[in-house]
Amino acid sequence: SGGVILAANHPSVLDGILLQALSPRPVRFLVAEDMYTHKILNPIFKAFNCIPVYRTKTHNGEALRAAVAALQAGDVIGIFPEGTTFHRGTLPEIKRGVALLALKTGVPVVPVAFRGCIEAFPEGARVPRPLQLCMRYDKPAAYPKTALDPIPEPQVAQTIEAIRHRLLE
Repeated sequence: SGGVILAANHPSVLDGILLQALSPRPVRFLVAEDMYTHKILNPIFKAFNCIPVYRTKTHNGEALRAAVAALQAGDVIGIFPEGTTFHRGTLPEIKRGVALLALKTGVPVVPVAFRGCIEAFPEGARVPRPLQLCMRYDKPAAYPKTALDPIPEPQVAQTIEAIRHRLLE
């Protein structure tokens, strides 16, 4: 119970589907605007109460405020810190959002690792292959809540690196 952030690697489009289907609680995902506004996917994202993130904006204050409010209300927020499947799960960079949510709310961050999704649903495939997949939840980690606004950049950078390290374990 209570707010929690599920921070998962994002090697394939299967990740969000699996995380939603296998999570013991409903997950509200932060979803990129191009996916959120897709005419077929939009009703699904709305039904799951997802939060759109606008990559075209310099700042995503609305998305951040909505996610903070959801976490404070006890919801589960799903986030793919890479921000895209482009890097195929190698985690070369983690976006700031996951660290900002953790530091603004103090809720635990649970790393989730997916393995086998790229092989099961390679880029360009129309349907997934029947292969064994692995989804592993790691132990939750809490980061100290801060009321500072803006949060000092060294604290954000340190939290990003801690979360990145946990995702790569």
